[in-house]
Amino acid sequence: MWQKCEPVVLNTAETIAITGVTNYLRISNGIPDEVFIKFNWAVGDTEVSATEFDVVLDDYNYVELKRESPTFPKFKNARVICATSGSLAIMGW
Repeated sequence: MWQKCEPVVLNTAETIAITGVTNYLRISNGIPDEVFIKFNWAVGDTEVSATEFDVVLDDYNYVELKRESPTFPKFKNARVICATSGSLAIMGW
């Protein structure tokens, strides 16, 4: 199990490495604004619009993903976009 806190800087996009998470992932939004997240972000991917993202977290909300099937995709990276500064707490195993 591991956990970390990732800062997100005002009006920018961050790529967060989440390699090694195979069974459970929780991302807590510590930002007073919506956060857009795209999983399995790869080099060369581009941001087209907010509709291209997998999860939108409201202010101070969280998302939990639990792998219950062998075919459930593994997580490798997450791309995070937000207009407000703050941090995300990430926990997984």
